[in-house]
Amino acid sequence: MGLWSAQRSRAATVTSGGSGYITTPAVSILGGGGTNATAVAHMMNGVVTGITITGAGIGYTNTPQIRIEQPPSAALYPSVSPVVRLDSSALAPYDKYQIEFKPAVDTAWGEWDGGLFIPTAATNSQRLFITNRTGFFRLRYAE
Repeated sequence: MGLWSAQRSRAATVTSGGSGYITTPAVSILGGGGTNATAVAHMMNGVVTGITITGAGIGYTNTPQIRIEQPPSAALYPSVSPVVRLDSSALAPYDKYQIEFKPAVDTAWGEWDGGLFIPTAATNSQRLFITNRTGFFRLRYAE
């Protein structure tokens, strides 16, 4: 969600275009003492790039603010997902492997929750959800 200042023209100045939009967001005009003004947002590559005033409304005595609604949580680009992709090769099919994690270089390795797996081929690719975690991953042969 972002805020923009409306000008007296049929446009508004975008001060922050936000990110993550895959459809044109809804626009609300707030304050200024008037009513019934309308506007539409323009976007490119998930960012709001402009606002066009489509209806001036009536009774505005001060400059209103224009509010751009947040994208729905289901509409966010996949790049914002807390996921890391782990690709492995030269594995022994049907043997066990454990994904390990450590939060910093000088800490000990520990087992990643749910990180035990048995590949069915010499190569394997999987995604790990890493919400609120940063650090290092490695794959350890378990059997």
